[in-house]
Amino acid sequence: MAQETSITAYRNVLEQYEFNDLARRLARTEGAGAFAEGDVRRALAKTAGERDTDDFLALLSAAARPFLGEMESEARRLTREVWKGTVCLFAPLYLSNTCKTVCTYCGFANGKPIKRRTLTMAEIEAEGRILHARGIRRLVLLTGEDYTATPVSYLADACRALAGSFPTLKLEVYPLQEADYVELAQAGATGVICYQETYERSRYGVVHMRGMKRKYDHRLDCLDRAARAGIRELSPGALLGLSDPSADTFFAGMHARYLRDNYKDVEVTISLPRLRPAAGFDEVPLVPDPLYMQMLFAVRLFLPNARLVLSTREPPELRAYLSSVCIDFMSAEASVAPGGYSGGDSGEQFSLGDHSSVEQVVGMLAQNGLQAIF
Repeated sequence: MAQETSITAYRNVLEQYEFNDLARRLARTEGAGAFAEGDVRRALAKTAGERDTDDFLALLSAAARPFLGEMESEARRLTREVWKGTVCLFAPLYLSNTCKTVCTYCGFANGKPIKRRTLTMAEIEAEGRILHARGIRRLVLLTGEDYTATPVSYLADACRALAGSFPTLKLEVYPLQEADYVELAQAGATGVICYQETYERSRYGVVHMRGMKRKYDHRLDCLDRAARAGIRELSPGALLGLSDPSADTFFAGMHARYLRDNYKDVEVTISLPRLRPAAGFDEVPLVPDPLYMQMLFAVRLFLPNARLVLSTREPPELRAYLSSVCIDFMSAEASVAPGGYSGGDSGEQFSLGDHSSVEQVVGMLAQNGLQAIF
């Protein structure tokens, strides 16, 4: 692959805030720099589209926790106003779990004693037929970080194999170069998902111990390269629990706003999954439900027109509740292992929280007065 360098304007946002200083400020309830009740009330009083960076910070701060009910009401109102009571459903399709990177929290990490598998094109098509029969028309194609086992040519072939049946094909793979994204867009890819995992640079180096994923800036610039290549569905995010969740949510939200403001005609989707147990990773840092809700509500109030994703990492009861408040994009009946829909026994990336069928998810949404969109 050609070597390219890109410097994004989003780095200017990162340079304005030191991650740990910001985390301490968001946690403070008094003293210099702390957010106060008045800051939260002022943010809540503003209308959609008026809230600025300071308002977003106030809504993420400890001062906002007594206002969770008001944030919930406004998040529900905005979500219904923008998305008209619809929730888009998608499914992940794992192409491979081979990986050359060592991430401390991932079941695919290089060296872990799991069964490795990379699907053939025939197997990919078979997985696609199963998902198509369930009604799914939006796919996320995922791999580990292995440039040899799953090169760009392999990804392009997978897109071509599925594009006729799935009009939406998002890629959640290792970061690529701009020319690679041009090739993949021509093969049928419509979107790119690239979570920074954590925006805390020092912590990023601790949890990504070896491999290409250690290149923080190369990953940070990934979505810019995709946008310049003509990809119009861009998905940043953070994996909550690796670092301070409030600060990571702030940087992920600002990243989403940066992409929206700097590239024409893009759809921005933001995801804030929580850590889940995985092979060799059992002591999962706790991000309590009320704090998680606050993070999602704050993002909805700051970015009312961004799509907000919830995966099957979360338990069904919480997914039902959050879909009624702020979520407009969610997965259903997911497998997180290559060949999982066909009954394969390869290693999973993480453990799931919700095993509900597509039919059950559709029924849950209907009970909340929502329509599933395929």
